[in-house]
Amino acid sequence: MRPYLADPDVTLYQGDALDVLRELPDASVDACVTSPPYADARTDVDCVVPELFAVWLGPYLDEVLRVLAPTGSLMLNLGRRFRGGQELDYVHETLHRARERGWLKVDELIWFKPNANGTGGPYLRNCHEYIFWLAPSADCYRGHDEARRPYRDLARYERGYTQAVKGAPREYHRRTPHPLGARLDSVLIASVGKDKGLKHPTPMAAAIAEDLVKLSCPVGGTLLDPFMGGGTTGLAARKLHRRFIGIDIDETWCAESAERLSQQSLFAEPA
Repeated sequence: MRPYLADPDVTLYQGDALDVLRELPDASVDACVTSPPYADARTDVDCVVPELFAVWLGPYLDEVLRVLAPTGSLMLNLGRRFRGGQELDYVHETLHRARERGWLKVDELIWFKPNANGTGGPYLRNCHEYIFWLAPSADCYRGHDEARRPYRDLARYERGYTQAVKGAPREYHRRTPHPLGARLDSVLIASVGKDKGLKHPTPMAAAIAEDLVKLSCPVGGTLLDPFMGGGTTGLAARKLHRRFIGIDIDETWCAESAERLSQQSLFAEPA
């Protein structure tokens, strides 16, 4: 399949992700960070409805599993949907179906959006999305050290913790802080709509994309996004010195991604 854009670090394809994924070699990428079209979000694909979403996404997950390296993993971002006074359960149904297809859930993150719009109907303000960290093996790459943050309360961390053992005196354990800081929290906080001029209606926040890339893909590795949209994951990959393979069915978003990635190459730091 002819790439829409190809340079030594970035390859973009226009087409259905399933068709493109089938052309990629086995075990050829180190990680996948993606946000598929949420249920009810695409009117041109009849099967992307909550009731059939997990079935629709299944073949894509199979191909991602095939092209991942043995230590690879997938960061799968899914948003919530409501109807008839209840939250639809398609997100957790998708996770259940993924496990049936050979994926392990190695962790779960929550993307909290402080500036999220209100939710119509009798619901709480919908200000979070799910990010499931899936992998074919529990021994997947985990880039915790690159994603560390400063300790919020170093003194409290150093005080350590107590551990009670039945029939024995309570033991006190001190903790030694890691020199690079604390591990990333399971709740990531980032506002939406910060990239001015971006045409794509639902971009992933750049800060979220960068954290997910750091956690899942080693420096110098290859990152895949089969639903790249405006190319935010590609920007994160290039900024953080990973190669990138992006796919989108819409030529508009391929063009936007190509333009953004070409602009970034002018100021990205060398590896």
